[in-house]
Amino acid sequence: MAMNRTAVVGVFLVAVFALGATAPGVVHRDVVSSDGDDASASVGDTSQAIRIALYDCGWNNRYFNGIFNYSWAQGDDSYAFEVSVVDADDVRGEGDVPFDTEHFDVLLIGASASAYLVDGVDDAWRTSVQRFIADGGGYVGICGGANTASMGFEEPRSLFQRRVNRGVLRIADVYINDDVVGEWQYLLKFGFDAFSRDYDNGSYPYYASVETLVADSHPIFAPYEGDVRHITYAGGPGMIPAGQGDGLHGSVATLLRYSEEPMETMPLHYWRPSLQGWTIWKNVTTDIKGSAAGVATTYGEGNVVLYGPHPEHRVVVNGTVREYLGHGIPNFAGPVERYVFNYFGELLGEEYNWWIVRRSVAWAAGLSQPELPPVG
Repeated sequence: MAMNRTAVVGVFLVAVFALGATAPGVVHRDVVSSDGDDASASVGDTSQAIRIALYDCGWNNRYFNGIFNYSWAQGDDSYAFEVSVVDADDVRGEGDVPFDTEHFDVLLIGASASAYLVDGVDDAWRTSVQRFIADGGGYVGICGGANTASMGFEEPRSLFQRRVNRGVLRIADVYINDDVVGEWQYLLKFGFDAFSRDYDNGSYPYYASVETLVADSHPIFAPYEGDVRHITYAGGPGMIPAGQGDGLHGSVATLLRYSEEPMETMPLHYWRPSLQGWTIWKNVTTDIKGSAAGVATTYGEGNVVLYGPHPEHRVVVNGTVREYLGHGIPNFAGPVERYVFNYFGELLGEEYNWWIVRRSVAWAAGLSQPELPPVG
């Protein structure tokens, strides 16, 4: 499906927004125990550090402060996360932070379109990340970070998709399904002004959430006793086995699978003005149901974990979509309004899926199943 002009403009505005956001300063060395108590005196000097290079995604990195300010013990051994923010210059070897397996165990790239639309187009950037993973560094990619690690689109059908394929790392042998005029609309149409609006039924406005099925007895999910996990969705990819891997690619394990189609359970629409006011023009179409929402694989000596939805976000469930004239991307403020949406439902909590991120990063760093942080 070819992109229209609106989709092209929206994509590059998102990329500019991702590039221009202010970094949140996530660098820390403090240690907090799994029950929330300050544990720096008891385990800070003896715990094994999981050293995370958190790629600079600006405002999108805000959740990782809480997620990784955490430590845990398994038997006589204790572990803690240690986080530093790295940027494109660091990855290329031109910055202040050395980026290699001597200094970091895992690279985490979250919601960053610029990672594959801008940074990944640079050969030096791609080669540095590929070498880091092949040499034994781990990789965790969420939403845009999953796109970045993939083989791209199997059959690119637009200038945008061809641009994506130029910038992907190809460290995970999966294709992505993530159309700008489809799945991306669950980000591009989100109303960022919802939190200042009144809502009278006790529900909470947020991104939509998707139901996923736990599809594999992988170490990350092995202790989890349920079959379903609700995860916040903001336009991320569905992932499909590519079968194009070379000698560095390992087999791909499906961790989670989308068990609902957003357009069917949380429909969005394109709107246009008419003599009768704003009216629905056509539906937003998605087709990710049945594809992988989370995968784990290897590349050379390194472990790779990818998620299309956002386990770092708070989760709202059992809700309904409300579309209204408001502000989102690109009209964050000002008098101009367009039709945006929010998903109003039951808030499960800020930390509902944080254990997924912690266990994924620890596994990517090389820890075995008994050593991983606890579930829940």
